[in-house]
Amino acid sequence: MAKGKIIVIVFSEGWETSCSNTPSSSRSPGKGGKARLEASSYEHDDKRVCELHHFRVSLPIEGGPPPWAFRKSRIPACLRSLFAAPKYPHFREEKRHGFDPGLAAPPRRHTYFKGYFQTEQYFLHCREQLCREFRLKTPLTPENARILEDIRSCCSISLHIRRTDYLSNPYLSPPPLEYYLRSMAEMEGRLRAAGAPQESLRYFIFSDDIEWARQNLRPALPHVHVDINDGGTGYFDLELMRNCRHHIIANSTFSWWAAWLNEHAEKIVIAPRIWFNREEGDRYHTDDALIPGSWLRI
Repeated sequence: MAKGKIIVIVFSEGWETSCSNTPSSSRSPGKGGKARLEASSYEHDDKRVCELHHFRVSLPIEGGPPPWAFRKSRIPACLRSLFAAPKYPHFREEKRHGFDPGLAAPPRRHTYFKGYFQTEQYFLHCREQLCREFRLKTPLTPENARILEDIRSCCSISLHIRRTDYLSNPYLSPPPLEYYLRSMAEMEGRLRAAGAPQESLRYFIFSDDIEWARQNLRPALPHVHVDINDGGTGYFDLELMRNCRHHIIANSTFSWWAAWLNEHAEKIVIAPRIWFNREEGDRYHTDDALIPGSWLRI
């Protein structure tokens, strides 16, 4: 393995996707090598900003691809096809959602990675490191600190509803209300069977459309609609969610990461059975490796 390799991971979109990209950089670049994260996509995003600096992420975060990222191969085109050699030898892009062993293999040269990498098969080996690095560095506000205290004092269940950008997304739609009703019934049944006192159960509901959640989702159990944070302070919501004992997630990488970073050994996580809107022949939007085997799907 060559010395002094550089590994660069470009964020695809959204800060929660950057969580997926960060562990992808856990591949060792070798002795004398370097790894960094690239956040140039945020320069053209008027809805999101990079929020990783609020966590204890150890890799440097910079903007712009390195000059070698799209350097063409010196092998003539006629020979590249013969030897299956890439046109851009330093560029490796995820071709579909799911696990690609080729992308997980240690790179042998400077490498520029692009993709979502939304499966724990890429980073399960460094779970302890990730749980440390995604601990919040920015102090909680007093309001968030009070909610965190409530979360830790009961058998807390986070429930996440994502709607606003999904209403016009051709590949992702909000799970129907029936999904949440069935998930709550399943969650409560499993917790009662495990001996959790009924009076200790409490829902903490998070959403980018909290008014819709208030009007449409009223659990019989005690519950709190967490409405103190906005799109610019999502890192506070992630910290609150990951501290809940159990999770009902949306088809969203935001709540996926909150559940995955939860370190409770006996946690119950329920996820939607349908993640993507897939048309016949769509080989990119697949969720066959997205949900960990210990999670439930409804």
